[in-house]
Amino acid sequence: IPRTILDLLGISGYDSFGDESILDIIDANEVEDLVFSETLRNRPYFKKIKTPEYSLIYNSKNDNIELYDVINDTDELIEISEEKPMIVEEMLSILLKLMDDVEKEKKIYDEVEIIGVDSSTIEEIRGLGYVD
Repeated sequence: IPRTILDLLGISGYDSFGDESILDIIDANEVEDLVFSETLRNRPYFKKIKTPEYSLIYNSKNDNIELYDVINDTDELIEISEEKPMIVEEMLSILLKLMDDVEKEKKIYDEVEIIGVDSSTIEEIRGLGYVD
């Protein structure tokens, strides 16, 4: 994720953040209109990708997929995945690529040693879910 942020800001030369940016795997025109989110605490298996038109929620625990038309259903109450299989396929493909990129970034950070940080700060960071 840091590499992606640097790419979005046009900053280069920081290869230590990993070898891939999310921009490398999705169309740069989609970035401005795309939101990726995931739950981290009680249900870490929920992932979501949202565009101005649709919201797709993926439950990686049971592979359940929900799709909502956020233009006509702003509260996301009417699930339409069966009515829009092509949209589901396209958005799920992007979501899975993003999830893979996030996992690669997490592995990089798992290998980084925390230096010069007191134990109470480390515990606070752990409590927020940033490190194991």
